[in-house]
Amino acid sequence: MRRYGIDWKKKNTHNQYLSVLDYKKQERVKEVAALEDELEGAQVVLELKEERIESLDKEIEDKHVSIRKEQSEAQKMLDDTKAETRKLQLETTDLRLKNSELRLEYYDNLDQLADKQKEIEAAQKEADKWMMIMDTAKWQTEQAQIKPEEAERLKKELLKTVDGDDYLREQVIELRYQNQMLREENRSLKDKLEKAYAFMKQFVIGGMNLLEKFFEWIGERVKDVGRGR
Repeated sequence: MRRYGIDWKKKNTHNQYLSVLDYKKQERVKEVAALEDELEGAQVVLELKEERIESLDKEIEDKHVSIRKEQSEAQKMLDDTKAETRKLQLETTDLRLKNSELRLEYYDNLDQLADKQKEIEAAQKEADKWMMIMDTAKWQTEQAQIKPEEAERLKKELLKTVDGDDYLREQVIELRYQNQMLREENRSLKDKLEKAYAFMKQFVIGGMNLLEKFFEWIGERVKDVGRGR
């Protein structure tokens, strides 16, 4: 036992040493048990920490999934917004083009309206001109119809009173000649009047041709004359 540093000095001390050794051994067992308990506790703590880490990892992964989902939804919303913006831009461009076309059409219609107005004014002037011509022609026709009747009446009266008178017979012949000339003039005036009627039918204003408007105007003048009486 000396090599272990134990020197037995007294008799009967061996048993005492064994008791001390047993005590120490027991203490050592206790220490080992305590260490094992501590180690087991540390192991439990470690397992708890590992579980917590796993829980945190899962939570982080869930957060990442949620963030990726939100990013995906945000990206989709952004893409949809960009697509809608492009669509609106195209629609705006189309509307601007249509607006320009409508504006051009509007000004073109204004030009056409101005041209039509000029045509109507020119036609109205032409109508007024032909109305004046027809007034004159009608008056001349009426006069031409009166003159042959008057000449015929005078001729009959003269024939009754100038039997045998050469001079008067010459006058009757002259009246007959004048009567024939007036008939020809009357026929010519009627031809001119018919041509004027045909010409006026070619122009339409307000749904009526110039001839209809002329007869309407004549009717109004007759009514005015009647009211004047």
